[in-house]
Amino acid sequence: MEKFLYDLTWVLPLRSDVATPVFQFFSWLGYTAFFLLSLPVIFWTLGRKIADHVAIPTVLAAVAMYFLKDLCQDPRPPAELSIEGTRPDSFGFPSGHTLIAIVFWSSLAFELRKQWFTILAVILIFGIAFSRLYLGVHDVEDVLGGLLFGLLILGGSRLVLTPRIQSTTSRLSVVGLSALALVPITSLLVWPNQSPPGGMFLLSGFLPAWIAGASLQAWFIPALRIAGWKILPGALLGFLLLFGLEFGLKTFFRSVETPKELAQICAGILFGFAVTLAIPALFRLLKLEKRTVVT
Repeated sequence: MEKFLYDLTWVLPLRSDVATPVFQFFSWLGYTAFFLLSLPVIFWTLGRKIADHVAIPTVLAAVAMYFLKDLCQDPRPPAELSIEGTRPDSFGFPSGHTLIAIVFWSSLAFELRKQWFTILAVILIFGIAFSRLYLGVHDVEDVLGGLLFGLLILGGSRLVLTPRIQSTTSRLSVVGLSALALVPITSLLVWPNQSPPGGMFLLSGFLPAWIAGASLQAWFIPALRIAGWKILPGALLGFLLLFGLEFGLKTFFRSVETPKELAQICAGILFGFAVTLAIPALFRLLKLEKRTVVT
């Protein structure tokens, strides 16, 4: 059993010049950058309800991933087994790619309820999970841990969290909003290491801003979304604004020598409000959105 969980030498004969780019692509689909690009598009094109049901569990999954890695402090496989000859600085257990992929793609599949997308989601989840073994950055135990915790968070979000998200965010319920928003912030107070990873500070600002921004949008902006040919120009405009915001914030925070943790919290807050409130308001002003029953 120990050999099965920790020995990755069986992966080496499977590697080839054809397979490597494929699994590198699968692995990219599990990085934070991909989700930061995907969640705004879901919000702008599929509507607030679906976006909430995907984004909030995904952010909570990321919080769990960061926390569990620092709690368990499980080393990754040796660098010589990595296809790039190096290994990431973070700990191995559980596989964050696997954990977040299960929550993100499964939540989206539950919301879309399309057979073809469900099949695609399953392929992507297992492709992302196996890519971490293929690339030599996780062992089997890490991936199985990601699968287990991903399923637990997914099940909890579908059975408990998801049915309440809509009423919580649409009515600005103080209790519901605080309970969701305080999860990343509270975790910082009980962090197993003295120094939480930078991503945790970003999430601590992003999640409450996302929830509050989505709630304000529901109150003050009609239920609108980008559709048809307007999706591409709208998404491009939104991304340009987000990249501009990122560049501006980095420049500003460097100039005033803001502490890194505070800068990340502020960036998370501004990004959350930009995605859910400011940019949709601009879409409406430019008439890039149309009225829809999706809320």
